[in-house]
Amino acid sequence: MKCHYEVLQVERDADDETIQKNYKKLTLRWHPDKNPDNIDECTQQFRLLQAAYDVLSDAKEREFYDRHRESILKGKNTEYGEQSVSLFPYFNASCYQGYGDDPNGFYAVYREIYKILVTEEYDHYVENPIDHPEFGDENSDPEEIVNKFYGFWMSFSTSRSFAWLDHYDITQASNRWESRKIDQENQKYRDIGNRIEMSRLGYGS
Repeated sequence: MKCHYEVLQVERDADDETIQKNYKKLTLRWHPDKNPDNIDECTQQFRLLQAAYDVLSDAKEREFYDRHRESILKGKNTEYGEQSVSLFPYFNASCYQGYGDDPNGFYAVYREIYKILVTEEYDHYVENPIDHPEFGDENSDPEEIVNKFYGFWMSFSTSRSFAWLDHYDITQASNRWESRKIDQENQKYRDIGNRIEMSRLGYGS
């Protein structure tokens, strides 16, 4: 499913006037009657535009969409968690060979695994990428690199929402009371996912 904001080519904080303006411009461009040689694609795009505008032009519908956008886009069956790298081997000194900066050395091995961890974080929270310090190498300055690195990871908390763990489809709610109950139940599973992720990273149990 495509994001309604992307369909209408507007920012997520766009005002009503901008949304309406882009909707009119794009519907003129994609109207099937104006594109007789490309009926199928234009019809599909025209429907996407109408669906997006129906939601974003209604204040309550837009608020609901904004609150649950990530879950709606990813879908309740998306299993992103299974793609996470296993960290167990990296808790053992046998994963590296020596303390040099060669490909199998301590610095290269852990520099790469921390890059992977940050990439995982970006994949699930792309709107506000984390400004993370580098792992460094054998010549890194303790003040400039090492202390910043440890300071960052010692206070780290994942920004991933774990929306893919939702057990109930929020889009099936028939009213706001049902949506709140579904949201509450899904949040329980997200909290469990958060605890498991922090444990995987070595924070607590």
